[in-house]
Amino acid sequence: TILFVIYSLFFGIEMMDSGFIISLAKKLHGGQIIYKDFDYVRPPNTVIFWNIILTPFWYFTKYVFVISRFLVLLQFVLITYNIYKVINVSRKISLHAFCLILVMLININPLMPWHTIDGIFFLSFAIRYLHHKRFLLSLVFSFLAACTTQPFLIPFIFLLIYSIYSWKTLKWKENYLQFTSS
Repeated sequence: TILFVIYSLFFGIEMMDSGFIISLAKKLHGGQIIYKDFDYVRPPNTVIFWNIILTPFWYFTKYVFVISRFLVLLQFVLITYNIYKVINVSRKISLHAFCLILVMLININPLMPWHTIDGIFFLSFAIRYLHHKRFLLSLVFSFLAACTTQPFLIPFIFLLIYSIYSWKTLKWKENYLQFTSS
């Protein structure tokens, strides 16, 4: 697993130009306005998210490529951790399960900023918070997922309908207090 991750950080396994998110984030950082100064066919959250994340690293332009790969790897680790917390794997197989989920996630996506990875990233937090009955946080993260690519609007709508339907049983006031204190 470690050798695969190290190899992927520097070389990657892909057949497309996945560096375009970094390029669009750099345009945003340079003062251009999305949809006005450049075209993007998806909701803007991915470009804004990566502009915010890469802001401290724009001074290291030679290393932004490797830094962004490392940050995507960190996203995969957090996605895996959220999945791991929801499925509650026993301690005996925990490290093996964690590594297996991580390798499977890395294998199906390029190790570069990508709108689908960001959507899964935000949705993993939404599912984790939903599992822990923190519905407001779950709604916030599912909305962030919906703002990365259009298909992630479906889980947000389902969660919103579920929240409205279960308004009294969800204890929104207590949930809001948990949201503001965490």
